[in-house]
Amino acid sequence: MKRLIGAAGIFAALALAAVPAFAVAFNAGSSFPANPTDGTGPFAFDLEMRVTLESDKASGPMTVYVNSHDGSMALANPHTSLWALGMPDVPDLQVHQVIVRAGQALVCGSHPRYGQGCMVMGAKGFSSVMASLASEAEAEAYFNSIRNVDQRNAPVDIASTRGLPFVHGLAGDGAYMTLWFDPGQSTVATQHPFLGPGVGVVKDYRNHTNRTVRHAFFDMNMADHSPVSWMSIHLDDLRRATHRIDTSRYRLITAFTSAKIDESKDISSWMQAEGRRIRGLEREMAGCPDGAAGNDCRRQYRARITTAQDAMRARVLNFGRANGLPIPND
Repeated sequence: MKRLIGAAGIFAALALAAVPAFAVAFNAGSSFPANPTDGTGPFAFDLEMRVTLESDKASGPMTVYVNSHDGSMALANPHTSLWALGMPDVPDLQVHQVIVRAGQALVCGSHPRYGQGCMVMGAKGFSSVMASLASEAEAEAYFNSIRNVDQRNAPVDIASTRGLPFVHGLAGDGAYMTLWFDPGQSTVATQHPFLGPGVGVVKDYRNHTNRTVRHAFFDMNMADHSPVSWMSIHLDDLRRATHRIDTSRYRLITAFTSAKIDESKDISSWMQAEGRRIRGLEREMAGCPDGAAGNDCRRQYRARITTAQDAMRARVLNFGRANGLPIPND
């Protein structure tokens, strides 16, 4: 039995030795804990990426912390970084922290009207950059698109990319994305398809390697909901780091996601319809007989009007409570 076990171990070792090293790295996962997928709470990041960003809106250095397990990111200097990445400025909002995860941004700060809170916002506007190839399906679709996109249309006048291999493809939101790679493979272990803000580490599903993306260029003229026409990002430095953020003291505000904005629009349309119905009831009530003879008539109409007004108020308050908005006297 011992000889059989020993032989099995030898064969296993030989089989493992026959597997290319890059394939082992490609199949390895991060041992760093993943961050919460929803709500607030403590967040931790094990990579620090220093990048230089240029676009038709802004330019300058930016530091991003990345979790190698799930690809979530935190922005240093969050208020300026958010603006540079194309997110609309919210008047009077003081931004303290920004977490990007699973196609959404968690923007934590304070506002005179809403107090302290973390607003969950859709990542439309910088999805090509901050949600590059966020799923395996998106990454495979990007690499598959390369065959159908003319590689001669890739930018060629970027000095920092000379001599680096590149691919030019189509991202899911309609942006053309060109990636330049360092030679060799990345040593960062992850099963997340892309780590970083457009640059960083990508899993190349064509040849099963993890590669370092040194530079990225985004042509967003045809992209959905893009506030910028183009963006160029260069990876200046990638290093191991431990960065922690705790947002558990903030109230979670979910009223500004795409789904909740659509819901609030539905509520607004319903309220307008109810308002028209109430005005119709008031006109009908005006036709009740004068004096004591019309008291019962008017009482019935007032009851119907009050019921409608109470329903409107309840729906608005319930939406606010369910989505973290401050409710007076609540």
